Amino acid sequence: MKLIKKRNLLLLLFSLLMTTIWSQRKTVSGKVTSQDGLPLPGVNILVQGTLTGTQTGFEGEYSISASVEQVLVFSYVGQKQETRIVDTSNIINVQMKEDAEALEEVVVVGLGQSKDPSKLAYSIATVDSEEVLKANEADIVNGLAGKTTGVQINNSSGLAGSSSRIVIRGVSSLNYNNTPLYVIDGVPISNSENLVDESDDDQALFFGSTPGESINISPDQIKNITILKGSAASAIYGSRAANGVIVIETFKGGKNRPPQISIRTATSISEIIKPELQNEYTLGIGGVYYSGEPGDQTSVSWGPKASDIGVPTYDRFDIFKPGITYDNSVSVQGGSEHSSYYTSVSMYNQEGTVPNNSFDRYSFLVNNSFDVTKKLKISTKLNYVTSENERPFEGNALTSIMWTVAGAPISYDLQPSTNPDGTQRLFRTSRNNPYYVLDNTGSDYLTNRFTPSISLSYDINDWINLKLNSGLDYTVSSSKVYENSGVLGNYNTGRILETERKGRDLNTDVIVTLNKNFSEAITADYLVGVGLFDTKDNTLFSQGSGFIIPSFYDLSNATSVLSDEYTYQKRIISAYAQANFGYNDYLFLTLTSRNDKSSTLPVKDNSFFYYSGSLGFDLAESLNTTRWMNRAMIRGSYSKVGNDAPAYATITGYSQANPSDGQRGNIAFPFRGVGSYVQNSTQGNPLLTPEFTKEYEISADLQFLNNRIGVELNYYDKKSEDQIFSVPQSSTTGFSAIYKNAGSIQNKGIEVGLNLKPIKTDNLYWDVRVNYSKNESKVLELADGVESVRLAGFTNPGIFIRKGEPYGVIWTSLYKRNDEGDLLLDDNGYPQAGSVGNAGSVTPDWTGGLSTSFNYKGFEISAVMDIRVGGNIFNLDENYTTFYGTSIKTKDREKEIILKGIKESDGTPNTTPIKKDFTYYNGYVELEEFVQKADFLKLRNVTLSYTLPSSALKALKLSNAKISLSGRNLWIDKDDSFTGSDPELSLYGSGNGQGITNFQIPSNKSYTLTFNLTF
Repeated sequence: MKLIKKRNLLLLLFSLLMTTIWSQRKTVSGKVTSQDGLPLPGVNILVQGTLTGTQTGFEGEYSISASVEQVLVFSYVGQKQETRIVDTSNIINVQMKEDAEALEEVVVVGLGQSKDPSKLAYSIATVDSEEVLKANEADIVNGLAGKTTGVQINNSSGLAGSSSRIVIRGVSSLNYNNTPLYVIDGVPISNSENLVDESDDDQALFFGSTPGESINISPDQIKNITILKGSAASAIYGSRAANGVIVIETFKGGKNRPPQISIRTATSISEIIKPELQNEYTLGIGGVYYSGEPGDQTSVSWGPKASDIGVPTYDRFDIFKPGITYDNSVSVQGGSEHSSYYTSVSMYNQEGTVPNNSFDRYSFLVNNSFDVTKKLKISTKLNYVTSENERPFEGNALTSIMWTVAGAPISYDLQPSTNPDGTQRLFRTSRNNPYYVLDNTGSDYLTNRFTPSISLSYDINDWINLKLNSGLDYTVSSSKVYENSGVLGNYNTGRILETERKGRDLNTDVIVTLNKNFSEAITADYLVGVGLFDTKDNTLFSQGSGFIIPSFYDLSNATSVLSDEYTYQKRIISAYAQANFGYNDYLFLTLTSRNDKSSTLPVKDNSFFYYSGSLGFDLAESLNTTRWMNRAMIRGSYSKVGNDAPAYATITGYSQANPSDGQRGNIAFPFRGVGSYVQNSTQGNPLLTPEFTKEYEISADLQFLNNRIGVELNYYDKKSEDQIFSVPQSSTTGFSAIYKNAGSIQNKGIEVGLNLKPIKTDNLYWDVRVNYSKNESKVLELADGVESVRLAGFTNPGIFIRKGEPYGVIWTSLYKRNDEGDLLLDDNGYPQAGSVGNAGSVTPDWTGGLSTSFNYKGFEISAVMDIRVGGNIFNLDENYTTFYGTSIKTKDREKEIILKGIKESDGTPNTTPIKKDFTYYNGYVELEEFVQKADFLKLRNVTLSYTLPSSALKALKLSNAKISLSGRNLWIDKDDSFTGSDPELSLYGSGNGQGITNFQIPSNKSYTLTFNLTF
């Protein structure tokens, strides 16, 4: 009995205690303001020692559940952390104070170092990741267009999943890779383009380009982008950074932050930008109508006007449809006192504007950091991306759908694509029906990319840190290319190509950093490290031809199967050092040195050393004028950066024999159980030496009136020497070419950037950013006896490198002219054939961009425009469609004109009228006619957005909510001479052979609705 009473008494006391405790738990609310008394939205508030947390709303107010004596932790970027103990009051207001160190602008530069850009001795460029996200591009490369100086970007086509090319300060290598190095969270990654057939180095001409690996970077996971344009800034990254570096930092969680969930969903609708074609004249020859039915067929539309004979007309672009894209992502981030985390899942699903074209990307990212002890920190990252791209063929092949679409007569209905007996329905015998091509050809690319990394950081003492960074870039990809039997082309009986590729890049660095100032006036930090880069790529290629069963795309269905294997392996071992010095915050010096030992160079001479030096002087700081001139940094630098040879260029390899007598086809080995190999036609050279690029740079970074006005000025002069390329040689040597150090190219230019903030108040903000870049390239040297090197296209027309010319000139047949450049015409007023020569450079004279944003009480409107002036493009589409009579040039075929020129026979000005009809375009026109100006002014993006006010957020229990409507490629003003879809499109994708457009899917404009929610 006594025991029961005691138990009841204990229960009563426990109940009273719990009642007392719970009675102390209450809702605490208040307002958080800045040092100036302005409300601070988005401040993180955490109950210390728990996972309970919240964020302030738009007006800085918050509400959180806590108990008496618990501690609230207030944290915000750029402000000192504040803590408050919960007492009997239900209201706790907090005024935060600026953290001077945290407020300093910080950028990530070489090897993951975080630096204040105002104290850098070399120039860099930064791009707001939010601006890249607004671009609504699958590939971040396209999202950079128009946003910074010194960068030129070309897209390859309007297909979903198309590749892009970015070049920084011109081309440094004559015939090899010229794209920058991508570094994500301190780890370099590959950006190669997937090849259909490793044995075909010119497949873009007949297949079109394929997706580049930069398309597997999800833009919504990017926090910061820094572009290292000059060699002085990028030298620390080694030979792979000879073409500049794009440094990307992904989002990470923050310590002492409650869990924060962000959701982004965007839907886009797109439509093609149609090339210009004539829509009046029918299928026919000499003004006579042809129906296109069997027995009444022809290839050309030189018939009568449809309106004159009353035949129905059809829209050749009906094959296209609206494209649609769904871009969704979810992220969770937060952290405790000793750790942080960020997890993101992104899903990008794009249906192209043409059937059987899609791009799907799924990306999973986890960033974690943990303080093991006060001195030891561990950061890990796991990024997995899987993508699939289904695409039709482009380019100069019968399987390219745009060939027939552009050449299709308006008087012939392309549907149905088959006859009653199942055969292909055609209006001519030499070209495929585009609907039949879509149903019976195509390609599919599947990529799985796994990029884990780990970073260990140990503070030996308060000024010495030891860090280990190691990352793996592992890619498994496959592709299938197929053509059904019955498709006109080189494989009328059907073929299939399958490629399986495994690529692995391993990057490991051990770095010691030292921060030891000489005095308060003289600051210094040092970096010493060693690195290993090891890459291996293995590709299995199989081709089957001659289908047994139509439409069965399997190697087992082929009557003839060939296979091959390619292996690429390379290793670089490096040692490097960097020293940064500062004097009184206005004089800065950076010295860098690096030594690489590469497996691609001769074994006994595979080590090469290079260096850079930069000096910066802040005139504003030295003269104490920072009240009105915040910064006046003048910088100068010199760098010498090395680059190794292509893999296996020092040896002569072997390949499977494939002999031919030129008439009866080839013999593919193994043949009847017998194998055969022959030496490669290009001879290896064991005496190759590294390439070197030397660059001088002078720059100025000026900031005025509390950073309301900013001016950036850069001048650079860059010369790349001892260029390695395949040099033709006499066939009596047994080889057609040999690798040699035999070329030199120079790039010099200026860059100007202007940043303005005309209005900056509590409720209204307007900023304007303008940039201008001019790069002049010149090929200084080629090998003795070598006049030119082909980059793209054909022998005529083609894109070539020629000594004394800019990089990339259009080499083709020209009209006959006198010394003054006047056309020399015959007595009938027609032009005459001249020689084959230079018809213009593909390099623009200058490029520029304009970005602006206007914010008012939650409303924002922003826009990006970019311009390209000068440079030419060879429009192969126009070449073919003038023959077919569908080109817009042939619309005025009945109009008499007088060509401006001189009659060669008597030297008098021409007065004889002619018509630009079938006779003209197929008897007198030279290919020079189709060299067109590539100038354009493009409204790249316009975005209107609205951020919900705090009252609405509180009702919806959200931390932030934003809705945006944007348009992409809304307007393109191009030169009148260019009749294609978009002069930015280049058939060769990310390759060097820019300046040719040939039956690519047209560019498109799109409209996007986006929702951003944060809980």
